[in-house]
Amino acid sequence: MRGIDPNAFSLNVDTSELTRVLKRLLRHEPRTKLVQLKYESETLAVSIGSTSLGVRATGTWSQPVSVGRTWAEALAANPMEAAITDLRLADGKLHTRDFVVSCSLAPSAEESEELVKREEDLDEASQILARFNVTKREVSVLIADADSERSRLWAPGDGRLIDDIAEAWKQLAIDGVEPSDIRRLIDRKSRELWKSGRKSNADGYSPLAHYNVTKREVRALIEAADPAKAALWQPHHGWLVDDIAQAWKRLAIDGVEPSDIRRLINRKSH
Repeated sequence: MRGIDPNAFSLNVDTSELTRVLKRLLRHEPRTKLVQLKYESETLAVSIGSTSLGVRATGTWSQPVSVGRTWAEALAANPMEAAITDLRLADGKLHTRDFVVSCSLAPSAEESEELVKREEDLDEASQILARFNVTKREVSVLIADADSERSRLWAPGDGRLIDDIAEAWKQLAIDGVEPSDIRRLIDRKSRELWKSGRKSNADGYSPLAHYNVTKREVRALIEAADPAKAALWQPHHGWLVDDIAQAWKRLAIDGVEPSDIRRLINRKSH
């Protein structure tokens, strides 16, 4: 969706009507994970599952857009204060004023499945972080504010790698190391070994040994880490690190780092 003319997707929608429609649809379709937005004849058709309702709107919306259920739940629970809600697309995201979520144009079955998976991950991360009074909408904002460069480090099929890096990160969090640092090191090692044809010289049984990372390279990773990020963690934070690691595994593909989650929790506790 990158490179799409932003003027092709920009609507002004009546806030009260949109809120009412979203609440009705969510009640009628409690399990469906995707919402479709289609515009025609000054009406935005909002569909969840087999149920569709219209909202008055003006602007341009050149083709249907699919978005996760979280978008509808957030707007139904916390409607925009303005009488008119502005919807627009930019860089693969649906912007509803300052609320931003991932979306897809007329998705294929595979893309729809991926959107559902992302929605499930968001739900699970929100449930983990709810014990720290973090809301689903705040997690969505965390995703919207995340670094797009970091998100490109991860792919939907990286589940095993993400699990392993999460385990390694838990041991290195107190040193200020981030999962993205570990991922870049693993990628670099893989390229070096492939080019040289050498065998791995990794040692030990750490989570990173499987990826040919040596103890010396881990020490170098620690030495290069950000002291400000190390200051976020204390030796007695084991349980907190575990929870944040579990949440991060579900948000990694969006470019979120554990330090982002930690700072959000800190803000909520003050």
